[in-house]
Amino acid sequence: MSFPKLIVSTSIEGAGLPKEFLTPSADVHHVLGESFGINEARELTEKSSRKAFIGSSQVFIILARSLTTEAQNALLKLFEDSPQNADFFLIIPHESILLSTLRSRFITLEQQTVVGKTLAEEFISLNYADRMTLIAEKNKAKDQAWMDQLVSELGKMSRVLDHDSRKSLLLAESYIRNRGSSRKVLLEDLALSLPI
Repeated sequence: MSFPKLIVSTSIEGAGLPKEFLTPSADVHHVLGESFGINEARELTEKSSRKAFIGSSQVFIILARSLTTEAQNALLKLFEDSPQNADFFLIIPHESILLSTLRSRFITLEQQTVVGKTLAEEFISLNYADRMTLIAEKNKAKDQAWMDQLVSELGKMSRVLDHDSRKSLLLAESYIRNRGSSRKVLLEDLALSLPI
């Protein structure tokens, strides 16, 4: 039996997974969503009981910002009698969102250090027009994980930012995860305040 793995990250790309897990396939399943609920947990349980199509095992990558209590209890039951030929990776922004009983079932994996520019460094290197275009594209794709990761990485750089940039960053950090807030407007304000 393979133990489920826990990775603290806001995106699949930033989680340090093996390259072959980054793209869904017959035996690699991505479960992506803002919230992971009981319906998703039931579907995961059902799919994981099937045989692999090509290889000897299936891989399930779950990326969620939150998990309902009902879903966590269903996962706990699934992992108590985990299918022999299934590997599970749960990617969440904070370990604290898990019930302690479920948390104890996981092996925590460290993110691999990515060589090259971080997301924040790449964003800062763009001109204003390219920043605005990128934000519009990510907003249209509803890529909230990208937006959260950008704000998180910029937060780590706040000491080197000027006063206006820090002010916009603080505003984005305070409101970007609030329901009903306009992520696009917050990021556009931040994009225009960051120096080139």
